[in-house]
Amino acid sequence: MILEVDERWDAVTQTWLPEYKYDYTYNNDHQVTLSVGYDWETITGTWIPYYKLEIQYDNSGNDIQDVYSEWNQDSGQWEYDYKMEYTFDYDYLFEEILVPISLATYSDINNKILTASFITWNTNLGQWMTGDRSSYYYSDINDTGIDDNLPTPFEVYPNPTQNYIMIKSARPFESARIELFDVTGKKVMSEILSGNRQQVPVGALNSGLYYYRILQGQKIESGKLMIR
Repeated sequence: MILEVDERWDAVTQTWLPEYKYDYTYNNDHQVTLSVGYDWETITGTWIPYYKLEIQYDNSGNDIQDVYSEWNQDSGQWEYDYKMEYTFDYDYLFEEILVPISLATYSDINNKILTASFITWNTNLGQWMTGDRSSYYYSDINDTGIDDNLPTPFEVYPNPTQNYIMIKSARPFESARIELFDVTGKKVMSEILSGNRQQVPVGALNSGLYYYRILQGQKIESGKLMIR
């Protein structure tokens, strides 16, 4: 997939109206290296860029750096916002270890993750400023059996987002809820889901990277969410 366009249904005009779009660029290993998000400007009828994500990988295919930038409309240039950096132990494969659900479905980890660092850009100083860091510690347990629950086909969009996310299911939710975690693993939100399409407000949360998981019975689906 190289392009995603999100639209909303306008009940007045009975038409689909553009809302967001995302461009994707890949490397030779079919991993996303660049993602650019755009807002639809209704007045001018044009797409306005608002975020850019640049991803770097190591030789083992691990995501080692995510750099997020925002578009400055006044200067017409991209400006750094923050970045995530990851370190790994290459003596172990990712499938050989037990990890919490916030990491279990991360598709760009192939080895044992050691740290995840959150680093912000200081515009006044023109340099990166170290922020938070999560360090991961492991026991010597050899049991790698993980309950293999197939995920329910949920859709979570828009992503990145600013004020809300929509959660859509092919079937009505049954005793389902969504949970959000920050990069330190702290749970920052939990909300019950009903129907088969629900809007969840996230505008009160700080900008940054979050992990979500949707739980319904014995089934769990997880992913990353960026709030700008």
